[in-house]
Amino acid sequence: MKEVSLSNVLNSFSSIAGIADSFLKAQNFNSDHTNHDWLIPPIFEKFHLLYDLIIHSPFAKKLVLNLKETKLYKTFADESGNFSLRKFGELMENHSFRKRWIHSVSYKIAQVIVRVFDPNLRTSILTLVQSYTNNLLKMEGFPKSAFLNINEPVESVSAFLNYVSKRFFGYNVQSKKQVKIIWDSLRHLHDNVLFGQYFNTQMDAEHVSNTLTNILNLEIIEPVAKTYRAYRFARKHKECDRYVMCLVNSYDPHSTTNLPVIKNLLTKVATLISSWFLSQHTNTSYYSLIMSIIGNSNCKKAFYKACDGFHAEEFRVKQEYTHFEL
Repeated sequence: MKEVSLSNVLNSFSSIAGIADSFLKAQNFNSDHTNHDWLIPPIFEKFHLLYDLIIHSPFAKKLVLNLKETKLYKTFADESGNFSLRKFGELMENHSFRKRWIHSVSYKIAQVIVRVFDPNLRTSILTLVQSYTNNLLKMEGFPKSAFLNINEPVESVSAFLNYVSKRFFGYNVQSKKQVKIIWDSLRHLHDNVLFGQYFNTQMDAEHVSNTLTNILNLEIIEPVAKTYRAYRFARKHKECDRYVMCLVNSYDPHSTTNLPVIKNLLTKVATLISSWFLSQHTNTSYYSLIMSIIGNSNCKKAFYKACDGFHAEEFRVKQEYTHFEL
């Protein structure tokens, strides 16, 4: 019986590194990495050299030149035409700019989603994927009983997993119960959450794009961005560190959240990490900052007059950005 071992995996890495090494020698590429060769293991240094070769290739240089001509790059460029990290940070903090920027990208993704979720097209795609997958499995010697069947997803996936486990790992498993639980959860997510809460059965690209934009902008990016603004403000106004970290995690009754668990989790993780670094600048103990974050205490207890500036900062980033050129 065929077995997968750690030595096989390591041998694969060695083979890949050998191919990269041969390619680098064939290209006569010689870049000085001696200043950090003690830090990076040799196997990863090969990939680092390969990255340098690709990034300095004529194709990559032409790609960068074309990128600099796009409106997106020019939006974040300074007066000299170079990418400005400061300008990028300032613009991405603005809610309206970020929403329009995300929408311009998400609309293209939404068009794909609408087509994929079209019932007729979806059936055709699944049938094609099933046929292609089963042909590959047949070539690998899989029995017909382990083939995938979109009409019986639980049974076919269970049979596939059982066979893979026995053939490659030597274990006899009965995965049908676990597969059914996962499948029922996915069906619930599809029927009651995706199409019951966020999308509707008659989807259009604009509606999907708006939903994706709001989720990404206000529930994925904003918790991290707001935490960074609080961290930056607290470094300048050290007495406000506990107040702003508490405020970032406080409950907003006027907030309409689609993914409250994810948003709250991102906020908690971001503030706990940033508080570790903040405590080294404000001399407030990390424990005190943690209690401000998870203690659900009254934030006003840690308020100082200088902390009003944080509210002004939050008001600024929520103003409409009128110089949008994407």
